[in-house]
Amino acid sequence: MTKINKEIKKHNQELEKNKGQIEEISETEQKQVLAKKASLQKKAEEFNQLLLSKEEDYKTSLTAQKNTKKLVNELSAKAEKYSQQLHIQSNELSRQRQALSKRKLLQQALAEEEILLQQIKEKINTETQNISKLRHSENQLNTAVEKQKISFSEQLVQTIEQFKSKLELEGKKKLESLAKVIEDERKKSVILHNESKNKERMIEEEITAQEAKLQEFRKRAAVDFSQLKEDRLRTIREGMDRKLKQLNQDIKTEEEELQELKIRLQKEEMVLKEKIISKKNEFEEEKTLLQNKIGLINSKTASSNLAIREVQARMKELNEKSSSLSSRISSAQDKKKVMEERLNRHDKDLLALNDIVKRKLHSINEIKILKEEIKQLHLILNNKLRKGKVKLNIIKLIKTVPVRSAQEMKPALKTIDELLGKLPAEEIDDFAKSKEFTTYKKIMNKYGVK
Repeated sequence: MTKINKEIKKHNQELEKNKGQIEEISETEQKQVLAKKASLQKKAEEFNQLLLSKEEDYKTSLTAQKNTKKLVNELSAKAEKYSQQLHIQSNELSRQRQALSKRKLLQQALAEEEILLQQIKEKINTETQNISKLRHSENQLNTAVEKQKISFSEQLVQTIEQFKSKLELEGKKKLESLAKVIEDERKKSVILHNESKNKERMIEEEITAQEAKLQEFRKRAAVDFSQLKEDRLRTIREGMDRKLKQLNQDIKTEEEELQELKIRLQKEEMVLKEKIISKKNEFEEEKTLLQNKIGLINSKTASSNLAIREVQARMKELNEKSSSLSSRISSAQDKKKVMEERLNRHDKDLLALNDIVKRKLHSINEIKILKEEIKQLHLILNNKLRKGKVKLNIIKLIKTVPVRSAQEMKPALKTIDELLGKLPAEEIDDFAKSKEFTTYKKIMNKYGVK
């Protein structure tokens, strides 16, 4: 029985080991597969985020490139418009100079007349005042043009430096202000030109009126005053010549200043054009850099696509492995179920065996007890009873008692008790008074014999 119990224990231990190994293998494989899947999903998500950020950077760079191209084209067109307007203004100034030369000729014609000298002087004074006003207006125009050029150049530099954030709004506002200023100056120059024409018309009308008066005065004047007239005219002519020379010198200086101004304007236009060309070149360089960046991004996207394909292939392999692992896990689980069923069967068999063993052990112990009790009865009766037929029959019967169960022993014990009742009364009393009778009575009561 001990060997059977040991073998049963070994079998149970082996079954428990197999269970633990199956559970550990399935759990470790599942954990590895889940960890690999989670890491690959994280890598794929990070890669998708990188691709999205690169696509957004590429779109922003393209929009910035388009905006810079538009702004450069607009600025170049506006610069050409302003250069044309400056050229028109220079032509108007040359026309005003021609008008001034015509006025000089008119003054020389008026210098021949004696009576009109005073009026001519006054008119010359007024004309000089007008000329000073014109000079002042020209200076204002030039300063305004210079200021506008400076502001325009500053605006160009600022707009090119800040073309990403505030280029469109500031450029529009400053260009509108420039256009307004140039339009105002053009209107002022037109007004001055019209005023000068009106003044020339008035002077011509006055000259014609004075000529008519002179003709009348000549008719009335005598021949005696001719010499005085000539002397006075000579002195007046000399004074007028001096003043005309001074005026010519002033006009020459003004022409020289205007020429210098024109040259300066041309130089500034050249500088502005060079700046615009340099900015265009810078924009072209930026364009090439952006194109190179775009090429790098495309190459990176191609490499990233390859990486994605590799990851997808790896994912497929892992999915296949996971499917094979899941099939293996399912088969292992099926095996586990079969083993559990077998273990349950073995447990049931073991329980049945244990019950059988317990029963057998109980029956063996019971038989041992029965044998010992029958031995005690045999000794008690053999020692206490006297020799005779009854004693011999009792001892024979004790030897033939079936020692297998209490139920089988009960009828034999009844017959023994009945045989003892056939003994003489004295012998029964002696046996009842003895110590052995108590053990005899216990055995009989135990098996239901009273």
